[in-house]
Amino acid sequence: MKKSNVGLIATIATSLLLAGCASAPHWMKVNCGWTGQVLPIRPSRQDKLTLETQRQILAANEAQDANCRD
Repeated sequence: MKKSNVGLIATIATSLLLAGCASAPHWMKVNCGWTGQVLPIRPSRQDKLTLETQRQILAANEAQDANCRD
């Protein structure tokens, strides 16, 4: 096989593998252990949060949902 063909095949294979990483199936999710003790974050209704803090809480909760299994 020519060297350029090997590079092309490697590029295509890498692209296909990375495309499959969008979201892992449930059986592949990591058991995050300690995150179940601290997440999800549920602020009190009395808490006064900045918009950025709200975004960070939402991102943390969504990341746990997407990447951890119970």
